[in-house]
Amino acid sequence: MSETEKKPMADGATFQPTAFFGLPSDVQANRPLCQEFPAIHWGMMDFPSNLEEANRDIALDNMTFISGYPLEYLENSTTKYDIVRFNRALGLIGLKQVRTYLKALKEKTRIIVFGKACKILFESGNLDVDEIPEDTPRSYKSFLVRNYRKLFETAGYTLLHYDGQLSPQINATPLCFLIRGVARA
Repeated sequence: MSETEKKPMADGATFQPTAFFGLPSDVQANRPLCQEFPAIHWGMMDFPSNLEEANRDIALDNMTFISGYPLEYLENSTTKYDIVRFNRALGLIGLKQVRTYLKALKEKTRIIVFGKACKILFESGNLDVDEIPEDTPRSYKSFLVRNYRKLFETAGYTLLHYDGQLSPQINATPLCFLIRGVARA
């Protein structure tokens, strides 16, 4: 199937050959991906009202910049996405918002890709993210570390990949590791 073919959804609608980056303020880092796949339309969404203007010098024809509250846009939009990517965003927003995003995206996307680097400044022993209670994220400075496996599974997603295991460091801080996953709606 070609990149530009539309594919039917369960409700008869079709997915757009679009990848949507949930809350990326790092558009420049995503530009090489947009260049690598010019047939795919990339939606860049974030809060700043000047998102398009601020990225004019690196914009490509296959990029669209949407300023505003991403969750509100998703809830009111009829756009369907092949891929939604959260880069760090899930660690910055509250649990209720994460659940609301997952609910809003359930019928609007095929795949969610997420990644979050963690630098834990203090933790006695290792941190196993799969042991964190679903309703009680751990707070480290401005980032929230969650049991993403449980959150996605509870929301009805199938995890195709998940890597959020123990850090190789024992009883040492900072603990540095990456939580990342790919989930199918």
